[in-house]
Amino acid sequence: MNDIKKVENFFDSYSEAFDAIYDNNSSNFFNKIINNLFRKAMRKRFELTLNYSEMLGSSVQTVLDIGCGPGRYCEIFSKLNKDVTGIDIASQMIQFADNRSKQKNLKIKYLVGDYANYEFNNKFDLAILMGFFDYIKDANLIISKLKKDCNFFCASFPKAKHWLTIQRKIRYAMRNCPLFFYEDSQIREILKKNDINNFEIVEHDREYFVSASLS
Repeated sequence: MNDIKKVENFFDSYSEAFDAIYDNNSSNFFNKIINNLFRKAMRKRFELTLNYSEMLGSSVQTVLDIGCGPGRYCEIFSKLNKDVTGIDIASQMIQFADNRSKQKNLKIKYLVGDYANYEFNNKFDLAILMGFFDYIKDANLIISKLKKDCNFFCASFPKAKHWLTIQRKIRYAMRNCPLFFYEDSQIREILKKNDINNFEIVEHDREYFVSASLS
């Protein structure tokens, strides 16, 4: 089984539990502790994403959420009157997100697919990749494709050196899901390789938050 299929299987079995991290609805004490640790990073990346979008102002009207999961970012940007598309390889995640957005009367286009192999007919103003590169073996391939699909992007990259890294490796290995981690120098090298010079890397907690202009 290849890595993409492993990730798909993992998240297909994890949609509601993953979404519960945002609300910490787990009844398991250990899971609540872990979720609180993850929520800290998630709240910060959420804040940084909204700040970046606000900085770009009216130049952002269309948003592509890559690896959208349960659709939390899609919902926020839809409420901000953006034209939003979410794509995820896990069909159960997309079904979960689509059902909830319909209940909230939000107009969001959800797609099931592997972004690396998905061809779009239009170019987006902003692409969001939160918690996406954790599961991508070839980050260079994704960055190269982003240059064709969007004008700006922001993404999270998990740190290679953090006390939670070992715990995550063990936990995900037990569920047969691959994980990939990065150092600041690796991210810079990937951006440089793709001739991206207008970017910012913000270090926070267990992640790097990367924002860049591709135009």
